[in-house]
Amino acid sequence: MEVKEKPLVSVLVPCFNMEKKISRFLDSLFRQTYRELEVIFVDDGSTDGTAGLIKEFIKNYELSGGVCWYIYQENEGVGAAVNTGLKHVHGQYLIWPDPDDWLADDSIEKRVEFLERHKEYAVVTSNAYMYHEYNLEKPFRKLIKKADACTRDENQFEHMINYKSIFCPGCHMVRMSAFDDVNPEHEIYKKRNAQNFQLLLPLYYKYKRYYMDEALYHYVVYLNSLSRVCPSIDKRVEYRKNADEVLEETLKNMDVPEAELNQYFSVIRENQVCANMVMAVKMGDRAYARREYLKIENRSLKIKFFFYGLSNPCGVVLIKILRYLKTKYESIRVKRVNAL
Repeated sequence: MEVKEKPLVSVLVPCFNMEKKISRFLDSLFRQTYRELEVIFVDDGSTDGTAGLIKEFIKNYELSGGVCWYIYQENEGVGAAVNTGLKHVHGQYLIWPDPDDWLADDSIEKRVEFLERHKEYAVVTSNAYMYHEYNLEKPFRKLIKKADACTRDENQFEHMINYKSIFCPGCHMVRMSAFDDVNPEHEIYKKRNAQNFQLLLPLYYKYKRYYMDEALYHYVVYLNSLSRVCPSIDKRVEYRKNADEVLEETLKNMDVPEAELNQYFSVIRENQVCANMVMAVKMGDRAYARREYLKIENRSLKIKFFFYGLSNPCGVVLIKILRYLKTKYESIRVKRVNAL
């Protein structure tokens, strides 16, 4: 009886100055129950001992029969590192975990098994345990506390545009035949953040994603992460603006009809204004929120209502009620679509 050859999984790991954090991740690679891996490290100009730790790992991993690549480049950011690594991917499946997190022992095996059994899906996404950096022994919660209709929806494209899809990079595994279909050049926009948009959005536009409600990844929340400690409203707004720029550039490079594309751009810009107003109110600067509101010449009903809600206590309650009703509606809609 002929034994079926197991598919190869590419593990793409962008690294920058990870000397103090990468050991947990490297240990988790050794513990993987699935062994058909190629590990691609892209060192994005590290100036600490990252390279030495990776090279020591590669030496030991290759002795155990594993395949590894180490690529060094001048510092350009995570997006550029992922872009470089994509050119070296040979596997049937791809994951791109962060090196300051770590994988559950059966993380790769369970996701490969699912995609092998279900050819209709291009992406499988798992849940994750979340840890504070000062306590890595016990998770404080799961990334998804309770999977709602949005999380379980097989069609994630519009959810991702609205920042409602799972962004944690280590939770995803993609089928490379589908990735090659939507991105044959393995080329992404070289921005320092938001690489998930570029890897997943084209797939979500054309293919289905399955959500696996099992924590197969260990995600560490760091107090000094860029998205958490932007010191001012302006910095936070700039961070969101950069992410939206990647989102728009990704859409431009996809085969999307122009009228549809313009609709998505309008949604992105409205969402950006709403996000900026929320940040301003949370930081106690309602004047900034008002300035953001006044920037919009043709204000949609959504923008007007959102600003009213942030400006008035009764409006805040009304927004919460409408969001609850919208969630219920989405749940019913998704169930109907998936039942077809």
